[in-house]
Amino acid sequence: MRKVALDEVEEGMVLAKPVTRDNGMVLVAAGTTVTAALVERLRRMGIERLVVEGEDPGRPAMDAAARLARLEHLFRGFADDPFMTKVKAMVAARIQRKAQATHSQGGADAGNGSAHGI
Repeated sequence: MRKVALDEVEEGMVLAKPVTRDNGMVLVAAGTTVTAALVERLRRMGIERLVVEGEDPGRPAMDAAARLARLEHLFRGFADDPFMTKVKAMVAARIQRKAQATHSQGGADAGNGSAHGI
């Protein structure tokens, strides 16, 4: 998932998050395929960015080890919080499952999260 300036959006991209007004009203649902007409309508409405599916091609994908290190960093202040410890464990397990599935398919361990996140 990545944010893309409206001027850089290409037809065929798929919205990863809904496009909403400031008051939360949904203008376009997540999962919608972008068309030229949609881009023009959104431009007239003052929308400047969309969140679309896929990785940012300008940023390298993180492998599982880097994702786990990032997870440790993000949760460093919650060692004494039982709920956050459980959340961290669930995310770590998902990262490891994704890495195992990717390796068993013979692909690179790119995962499906953002390169700067988890």
